[in-house]
Amino acid sequence: MHRWIYHWHRGDSLFIGWVAATLLLVVLYLGSLPGLEGGGGSSGRRIDIEAFKTRLDAGELSGHEALWYHPKEEP
Repeated sequence: MHRWIYHWHRGDSLFIGWVAATLLLVVLYLGSLPGLEGGGGSSGRRIDIEAFKTRLDAGELSGHEALWYHPKEEP
């Protein structure tokens, strides 16, 4: 173990630098994705509740569940 510590080569430094640069790029990429900062949920969309209610009251949207939707039955 001690022999390995004393034999530090230039390639070791390059490898550690490459790993650090890769991690930095991943962090920068993930930080730039929309919808990850603040808000709840996993989606980047923001739903305008007032506009939704207005369209629902106007009859543009249906107030019942979709016909294909079946709730999961509890065992």
